Amino acid sequence: GTEYKRRIKLADRINNWLSNIIHPVTVHIGSDGDPFASHIYRYFMEHTPQSEMIHYSLLTNGLMFEEFHPRVPHIIEKLTQLGVSIDGASKKTYEKLRLGGKWDNINRNLEYIANLKQKHDFRFILHFVVQQNNYYEMNAIIDLGKKYNADRVWLNKIENWNTFGDFN
Repeated sequence: GTEYKRRIKLADRINNWLSNIIHPVTVHIGSDGDPFASHIYRYFMEHTPQSEMIHYSLLTNGLMFEEFHPRVPHIIEKLTQLGVSIDGASKKTYEKLRLGGKWDNINRNLEYIANLKQKHDFRFILHFVVQQNNYYEMNAIIDLGKKYNADRVWLNKIENWNTFGDFN
Protein backbone atom coordinates (compact mmCIF):
# COMPACT_ATOMS: atom_id res chain seq x y z
CA GLY A 1 0.00 0.00 0.00
CA THR A 2 0.98 3.59 0.63
CA GLU A 3 3.63 2.76 3.23
CA TYR A 4 5.30 0.25 0.90
CA LYS A 5 5.41 2.82 -1.92
CA ARG A 6 6.85 5.43 0.46
CA ARG A 7 9.63 3.09 1.54
CA ILE A 8 10.42 2.05 -2.04
CA LYS A 9 10.70 5.74 -2.89
CA LEU A 10 13.15 6.18 0.01
CA ALA A 11 15.19 3.17 -1.17
CA ASP A 12 15.33 4.71 -4.65
CA ARG A 13 16.50 8.05 -3.21
CA ILE A 14 19.28 6.34 -1.24
CA ASN A 15 20.35 4.32 -4.28
CA ASN A 16 20.32 7.48 -6.40
CA TRP A 17 22.57 9.15 -3.85
CA LEU A 18 24.86 6.09 -3.82
CA SER A 19 25.14 6.14 -7.60
CA ASN A 20 26.70 9.62 -7.41
CA ILE A 21 29.19 9.20 -4.59
CA ILE A 22 32.82 9.97 -5.23
CA HIS A 23 34.31 8.86 -1.88
CA PRO A 24 34.31 5.37 -0.35
CA VAL A 25 31.30 4.51 1.78
CA THR A 26 30.15 1.45 3.69
CA VAL A 27 26.42 0.77 3.64
CA HIS A 28 25.11 -1.19 6.63
CA ILE A 29 22.00 -3.23 5.89
CA GLY A 30 20.03 -4.74 8.75
CA SER A 31 19.81 -4.24 12.52
CA ASP A 32 16.05 -3.77 12.44
CA GLY A 33 14.94 -7.16 11.19
CA ASP A 34 16.34 -9.60 8.68
CA PRO A 35 17.10 -7.84 5.37
CA PHE A 36 16.39 -11.00 3.36
CA ALA A 37 12.92 -11.29 4.90
CA SER A 38 12.02 -7.69 4.04
CA HIS A 39 10.59 -6.86 0.62
CA ILE A 40 11.91 -3.30 1.02
CA TYR A 41 15.46 -4.38 1.88
CA ARG A 42 15.47 -6.95 -0.92
CA TYR A 43 14.34 -4.28 -3.37
CA PHE A 44 16.99 -1.89 -2.04
CA MET A 45 19.76 -4.49 -2.33
CA GLU A 46 18.69 -5.63 -5.80
CA HIS A 47 18.77 -2.02 -7.06
CA THR A 48 21.86 -0.75 -5.26
CA PRO A 49 24.37 0.57 -7.79
CA GLN A 50 27.54 -1.36 -8.45
CA SER A 51 30.52 0.80 -7.63
CA GLU A 52 34.08 0.39 -6.44
CA MET A 53 33.29 3.12 -3.91
CA ILE A 54 30.56 1.12 -2.13
CA HIS A 55 31.19 -1.62 0.42
CA TYR A 56 28.60 -3.38 2.53
CA SER A 57 27.96 -4.66 6.02
CA LEU A 58 25.01 -6.99 6.63
CA LEU A 59 23.24 -8.15 9.78
CA THR A 60 20.89 -11.07 9.28
CA ASN A 61 19.33 -13.86 11.31
CA GLY A 62 20.88 -16.16 8.70
CA LEU A 63 17.78 -18.21 7.99
CA MET A 64 17.23 -17.00 4.42
CA PHE A 65 20.82 -16.19 3.48
CA GLU A 66 21.57 -19.14 1.20
CA GLU A 67 18.24 -18.71 -0.59
CA PHE A 68 18.35 -14.96 -1.24
CA HIS A 69 22.00 -13.86 -1.39
CA PRO A 70 22.39 -14.97 -5.06
CA ARG A 71 20.01 -12.13 -5.99
CA VAL A 72 22.61 -9.59 -4.82
CA PRO A 73 26.04 -10.85 -5.91
CA HIS A 74 27.43 -7.31 -6.17
CA ILE A 75 26.74 -6.84 -2.46
CA ILE A 76 28.27 -10.16 -1.45
CA GLU A 77 31.39 -9.42 -3.52
CA LYS A 78 31.83 -6.06 -1.75
CA LEU A 79 30.95 -7.32 1.73
CA THR A 80 33.29 -6.20 4.51
CA GLN A 81 31.32 -7.70 7.39
CA LEU A 82 28.50 -10.20 7.81
CA GLY A 83 26.82 -10.53 11.18
CA VAL A 84 24.41 -13.30 12.08
CA SER A 85 22.12 -12.85 15.05
CA ILE A 86 21.60 -16.23 16.67
CA ASP A 87 19.50 -16.95 19.76
CA GLY A 88 20.80 -20.29 20.93
CA ALA A 89 23.66 -22.72 20.62
CA SER A 90 21.50 -25.85 20.76
CA LYS A 91 18.45 -27.07 18.88
CA LYS A 92 16.20 -26.85 21.93
CA THR A 93 17.14 -23.29 22.89
CA TYR A 94 17.41 -21.95 19.35
CA GLU A 95 14.02 -23.26 18.24
CA LYS A 96 12.39 -22.04 21.46
CA LEU A 97 13.71 -18.49 21.09
CA ARG A 98 13.78 -18.00 17.29
CA LEU A 99 10.15 -18.35 16.29
CA GLY A 100 9.99 -20.23 13.01
CA GLY A 101 13.71 -20.94 13.12
CA LYS A 102 14.97 -24.47 12.53
CA TRP A 103 18.30 -25.58 13.97
CA ASP A 104 19.23 -27.59 10.88
CA ASN A 105 18.47 -24.60 8.65
CA ILE A 106 20.61 -22.12 10.64
CA ASN A 107 23.52 -24.58 10.74
CA ARG A 108 23.27 -25.17 6.99
CA ASN A 109 23.33 -21.39 6.44
CA LEU A 110 26.25 -20.89 8.86
CA GLU A 111 28.23 -23.52 6.97
CA TYR A 112 27.36 -21.80 3.71
CA ILE A 113 28.45 -18.42 5.11
CA ALA A 114 31.70 -19.92 6.41
CA ASN A 115 32.49 -21.21 2.91
CA LEU A 116 31.54 -17.89 1.32
CA LYS A 117 33.79 -16.09 3.80
CA GLN A 118 36.78 -18.00 2.45
CA LYS A 119 35.93 -16.86 -1.07
CA HIS A 120 35.14 -13.19 -0.34
CA ASP A 121 37.25 -12.52 2.78
CA PHE A 122 34.69 -10.61 4.88
CA ARG A 123 34.56 -10.48 8.67
CA PHE A 124 32.05 -12.99 10.03
CA ILE A 125 30.49 -12.20 13.42
CA LEU A 126 27.93 -14.08 15.48
CA HIS A 127 25.68 -11.89 17.64
CA PHE A 128 24.23 -13.66 20.67
CA VAL A 129 21.74 -11.73 22.80
CA VAL A 130 22.18 -13.09 26.32
CA GLN A 131 18.91 -13.52 28.15
CA GLN A 132 17.22 -15.65 30.78
CA ASN A 133 16.54 -18.49 28.34
CA ASN A 134 20.04 -18.85 26.84
CA TYR A 135 22.70 -17.43 29.20
CA TYR A 136 23.87 -20.98 30.02
CA GLU A 137 24.91 -21.42 26.36
CA MET A 138 27.48 -18.62 26.24
CA ASN A 139 30.42 -21.05 26.07
CA ALA A 140 28.58 -23.18 23.51
CA ILE A 141 27.95 -20.21 21.19
CA ILE A 142 31.66 -19.41 21.29
CA ASP A 143 32.34 -23.03 20.30
CA LEU A 144 29.79 -22.70 17.49
CA GLY A 145 31.60 -19.57 16.31
CA LYS A 146 34.87 -21.53 16.22
CA LYS A 147 33.19 -24.36 14.32
CA TYR A 148 32.08 -21.97 11.56
CA ASN A 149 35.27 -19.90 11.60
CA ALA A 150 33.61 -16.73 12.88
CA ASP A 151 36.00 -13.87 13.47
CA ARG A 152 34.17 -12.81 16.59
CA VAL A 153 31.24 -13.74 18.82
CA TRP A 154 29.47 -10.83 20.47
CA LEU A 155 27.68 -11.59 23.72
CA ASN A 156 25.11 -8.81 24.02
CA LYS A 157 22.91 -8.15 27.04
CA ILE A 158 19.23 -8.09 26.15
CA GLU A 159 17.73 -4.61 26.23
CA ASN A 160 14.19 -3.47 26.84
CA TRP A 161 12.80 -2.11 23.57
CA ASN A 162 9.32 -2.03 25.14
CA THR A 163 8.28 -5.05 23.08
CA PHE A 164 7.58 -7.33 26.07
CA GLY A 165 4.67 -6.88 28.45
CA ASP A 166 6.79 -7.86 31.46
CA PHE A 167 10.45 -7.36 30.58
CA ASN A 168 11.70 -8.32 34.06
